[in-house]
Amino acid sequence: GRGFLRVAPARLAVALSEHDPSSREHAYALAELAHASLWHDAPDAHDVARAALKTAVAVGDPAALAYACAAAAMSTVFRGDDGGPELAARGVAAATEARDWWAFVHAALWEANGTASNVEPAYAQLLQGRRESLEQLGAPHPYVAWMSADEAGVWLDVGHWEQCSDRLRVA
Repeated sequence: GRGFLRVAPARLAVALSEHDPSSREHAYALAELAHASLWHDAPDAHDVARAALKTAVAVGDPAALAYACAAAAMSTVFRGDDGGPELAARGVAAATEARDWWAFVHAALWEANGTASNVEPAYAQLLQGRRESLEQLGAPHPYVAWMSADEAGVWLDVGHWEQCSDRLRVA
């Protein structure tokens, strides 16, 4: 509650986990450092995102991979490079395997961010598909509601108030 996704605690987590660079904890800490660093426009943010992905792939833990893929997708989208949606989709798949619903939502949102503008029907349609997947997987309602709320906002922006209203009923 002291600030939005602060970099210092993530750097500390990386420092504390460096003694075991092949651990899932270190891979996860790197992914979260990349995530925070990207939002704060840290000079090393994109390098950290690449390192997080490389580490998570080597470690092989699906949850760490989900977070690293989301951060790598975010980095790719921020740079305007190709491949962000594919990285994010890989993160969604890893999150599904790990049954980590926040990682699923995080990766799905970056998949959408890399695919279309958040004022285009394609953005809402991608969120809709991912929300439906969450429902089919039996994810807890708060995550389905989160996706429904984001989807509602896009439907409203593109002028489809009926779909917006339907999504808000779920959220």
